[in-house]
Amino acid sequence: MTQSLFKHVKITGISSVIPPQEICLEDELQYYDNNIKKIERTRKMVGLYKRHVADEDVTASDLSVAAAERLLTEMQVNKDEIDALIFVVQNPDYSSPATACVMHKRLKMPLSCPAFDVNQGCTGYTYGLWLAHSLIEGGQCRKVLLCAGDTSSKNVDLRNRVTAPIFGDAGTATLLEYTDKETPAYFELGTKGEGYKAVIVPAGGARIPFKKDEKENADLIKDLKKGTNTTSLKDIHMDASAVFNFTMTVVPAHLKSLMDFAKKTPEDIEALVLHQANRQIIQMIGKSLNFPLEKVPSSSVEKFGNQTIASIPCTICDTLKESVESKKQKLLLSGFGVGLSWGSCILTIEKIYCSDIYIFEKDKNFKTRSQLIKEWKEKLGE
Repeated sequence: MTQSLFKHVKITGISSVIPPQEICLEDELQYYDNNIKKIERTRKMVGLYKRHVADEDVTASDLSVAAAERLLTEMQVNKDEIDALIFVVQNPDYSSPATACVMHKRLKMPLSCPAFDVNQGCTGYTYGLWLAHSLIEGGQCRKVLLCAGDTSSKNVDLRNRVTAPIFGDAGTATLLEYTDKETPAYFELGTKGEGYKAVIVPAGGARIPFKKDEKENADLIKDLKKGTNTTSLKDIHMDASAVFNFTMTVVPAHLKSLMDFAKKTPEDIEALVLHQANRQIIQMIGKSLNFPLEKVPSSSVEKFGNQTIASIPCTICDTLKESVESKKQKLLLSGFGVGLSWGSCILTIEKIYCSDIYIFEKDKNFKTRSQLIKEWKEKLGE
């Protein structure tokens, strides 16, 4: 596994934005045979209850641009000083160009600022932090804007009770900067590619593309039944038992390895901020590492669902805002999942800007799907 130590990079701000539409499990009682006890059991076992989902017109970039605009405005950042824009996303606006280029325009970034996407899921935030630290520590950049978000809810069938109750949407922005003061940041990352099928959207990419002839897409969009759940090849497929086994065998050992590398114990760390997969997994990992549960936030998953790439920064904004704004502390951040991959870091956070969880609002210039289709038809000719 890759281990890295950086000494001159600090996080100075984090902002999070979620879409306004909230879905509770009670709103979907029909998918539980109208049996409220099934919902109560799900909530008690894994902590899932509410999730915020984007409508068909809102993308991950909309949410992340809103988060970035708030961050840059509140911190009074000179955009000309930002040396790179990284966007970690799995559902980009377009297959080409990179969504980061679209965000570059919307945020009015300088021409000197390179912008690029990173396709990564639940590990995406820590991978993005690692990339940003590498660019700054290597002398290529002094300030990096890391945006991380997704709209995974668009890839689920509401009738599928394995995936539909899980995924919530969000967009985030994090500002990282060079610092002369020695500020150690420890990273460890790894991948188990043989498990890539455990969490996957089979159709829609170049391997199994959608055809121009709609009739040829029938096999890709038709309902597939497995037990009481319904899905299709265009939706997220998750092998829940494989993901759980991977998480409980790989992640605790990986985190112990990282703490050994950093020579830190649970007593040295103020909070273990895990990817919010579900409450059961979060608490089991915390216990396996001898972290007291009050140091392991797990309430965000009940309020917002599994926000994939955005779950760690959203959890910081939701549960640690007051402490990260007011004092110096060490945080252990860990993402794990789709890939299968994992990535964690131990960072020193000191009096940063940290937003509340803001609700996304469309501005007067926001364009709907139908408006964009009309514009492109007029541009390209019908």
